[in-house]
Amino acid sequence: MLIYSAGLRVREVDHTWGQNLSLHPHLHCIIPGGALCNGKHWVGSDKTGKYLFPTKALAKMFRAKLVDQIRKNGISKTYLDQKNTAKSCFEKEWVVYAKRPFGGARQIIEYLGRYTHKTAISNHRLLDYSKGKVTFSYKDYRTGAQKKEMKLSDVDFIKRYAMHLLPKGFRRIRHFGFYNGAIKKVKIEKIRKSIGQKPPQKVEWNWIKLSREKLGYDPLVCPCCGERSMVIMPRFASQRAPPNKETEVERNLN
Repeated sequence: MLIYSAGLRVREVDHTWGQNLSLHPHLHCIIPGGALCNGKHWVGSDKTGKYLFPTKALAKMFRAKLVDQIRKNGISKTYLDQKNTAKSCFEKEWVVYAKRPFGGARQIIEYLGRYTHKTAISNHRLLDYSKGKVTFSYKDYRTGAQKKEMKLSDVDFIKRYAMHLLPKGFRRIRHFGFYNGAIKKVKIEKIRKSIGQKPPQKVEWNWIKLSREKLGYDPLVCPCCGERSMVIMPRFASQRAPPNKETEVERNLN
């Protein structure tokens, strides 16, 4: 029962699309292999990979929690038949896919890179556009991830794509627990101290050096004559204004 009295962290990414651009709302969540117990020391999980919750129980709990929120939400009363919606939800078996723990930080970064800032469809999947028809490729996971092609009218393609455009102010990536932005710095320092880990050294990234080493391209050499050195002009300060309203978390901390 220790894990339930400890502080967890969740990084959650909302996704709304399937491979064929259909509406397929789902979440990708990363949960750390341990928790900050009593706000003081870190308690890690064991090495068996059986950590936190059984997937079948988690699926039932997630279904129950979501239906409960639908019933309580005032907006859903206007647009949904709550009784039939709840009934249809409980008639189906919900699926929660829980991956085994990642091997390390590199694997986590690679996983996040595939899902955090990805759009509904990438350019390399767009195969053809002619006579008002858009052809794109997709993987059919019902047939073992077999690669197939789909052809839609340009209007239908835009309709499918538009389903996945975020409403104004909606955040796709959210952080909960000790990775919340308002308390992250303090909590992470406590965890590092508990496990005897030193803070990582800050690395100064030189974009010119990275371009030369990783891309084989020297941004200071003129692309036209190949001899003259390019001159970096003065950089202008960002015009983004700071937020006017403090968040509820900040008010509570103050």
